[in-house]
Amino acid sequence: MEEYVPSRRRVNCYDTIEMYNGLTTDDALFDSCDPFFPQITGVSEGRNLRIRYKTGSFIQYRGFLMRYLQQDVDECAMTPGPCHNNAFCVNSEGSFQCICKPEFTGNGFECQEIPVQPLGKYLLPVLASSVGTGLSGAMLLALLFAANSSRPPTIWTP
Repeated sequence: MEEYVPSRRRVNCYDTIEMYNGLTTDDALFDSCDPFFPQITGVSEGRNLRIRYKTGSFIQYRGFLMRYLQQDVDECAMTPGPCHNNAFCVNSEGSFQCICKPEFTGNGFECQEIPVQPLGKYLLPVLASSVGTGLSGAMLLALLFAANSSRPPTIWTP
């Protein structure tokens, strides 16, 4: 036996408003003729909200399409700002981005100073003196490795 389900629409319902999510009428947000529909929410997923007005016994299918923009909130102007002290805050419509300053690294919300590696104290003198002395390539590589390693240099003798 089939269960009887009453129609959700009243037959004689005029001067009503229907609201739909987006450009089409596929996703209803509100129908003032539908007694089962909750209160108006009017929140669409994008920036388009289709509104139809029904008067008399027919629907004005054209209705109108409302495109709206939410007023942008400048998160960068907030105190305290959302970004790390060593980051730039870039505001955009509906969002913002934090970018670490050039001397720092991180995601913009946390920025750490990039450690500077000092040159080995023997690197520059070795390179300068090797130009005119004709050191062999193997000897030059051994000296560069020794100068930049954390242990004291060892000299190999045959």
